[in-house]
Amino acid sequence: MTQDYAISIESHLVKNFWPGRGPNEPLAIVERMMQGTIETTRKYFNGEMGDYKVSAHYGVARDGRVWQFVRDEDTAWANGVVNRPDPGLNWVQEALASHTNLNTITLSIEYEGKSGENLTEAQYEATLALHQRLIERWNIPADELHIIGQLHLDSVDRAENPGSAFPWQRLLGDLNQSQPLFHSESIFEAPPETEPELEIPDFGTEDEPASEPEPESGMALEEGLPLNLNFHHEIATIRPNDSLRIDGTTAEPEPLTEEQGGQNIIWSQVGGGAVKVELANVRVRPSYEPATVLYQVSRGARMHFDGYSEGPELQGSTIWLHITRDDGYGWLHGALVQLDKAFNVPDKA
Repeated sequence: MTQDYAISIESHLVKNFWPGRGPNEPLAIVERMMQGTIETTRKYFNGEMGDYKVSAHYGVARDGRVWQFVRDEDTAWANGVVNRPDPGLNWVQEALASHTNLNTITLSIEYEGKSGENLTEAQYEATLALHQRLIERWNIPADELHIIGQLHLDSVDRAENPGSAFPWQRLLGDLNQSQPLFHSESIFEAPPETEPELEIPDFGTEDEPASEPEPESGMALEEGLPLNLNFHHEIATIRPNDSLRIDGTTAEPEPLTEEQGGQNIIWSQVGGGAVKVELANVRVRPSYEPATVLYQVSRGARMHFDGYSEGPELQGSTIWLHITRDDGYGWLHGALVQLDKAFNVPDKA
């Protein structure tokens, strides 16, 4: 195969990004599947499908088109929450220890298709040329420690992305014009055939609601159900323009509009948690109005929260939790979430 740098990159820049990278430069490339088409993915990245705070630097379509969504010099919002990353990735461990957002030191490439699908030949040839260009421009080592999948940053919730069909051996072999570089302890071993077990907190044995109520349902809430929100006062209040660090990630809280529940939000390091009901609606603001639903999450879905507010009551609580930008934004009622650690709302003056 003739390997050159001939590639046509179409500019389709989106609004979801941070200008610049601070003092950092990209030192690794992260691969993932789009779970859809390149056109729809761009709409998500541009805020046309809702307020989803996600993006990537490049997209590679199944017919070989390459779209650039975010400039290399800027920071895309691709990596999400780091959850049990591969321990062999020293640069990841160093970044987490120094509270460096991994988005600022990586380039992200998304592929049209779904996790587990093979790339088409046109798609592979295009991404090979794209990788050649990126590793030369940014001096990124063409090895299994610096060209990775999203599963190597989140082995819990994204263990199947990009999937076992991704051509790791072929890509690294072609980039190095040699035989595959894998060793016996490669981090690119195929995942097991069975579905991985998702480890979530123990929610106890008491009955839990199937989902949040809608006003029109007339659902009567059973009294005495646990809220699992044990509050204390060791929480630092964060102003909207401050840097908020949660479990090694960095978020930049932005003032929310009234439509987004911004009139009463208190920015706080609430931390992470898992959905403890079968299905929960994430909403644009604290409300049970049907029109406020952004998307739905199921039991065990993990996310982080950077603020709270008061809203309609559920199980005796009026506390709603605000989801971080990295995890997609939106609001969940606190009674629908099992938090990883105790969190408290200060008493009102």
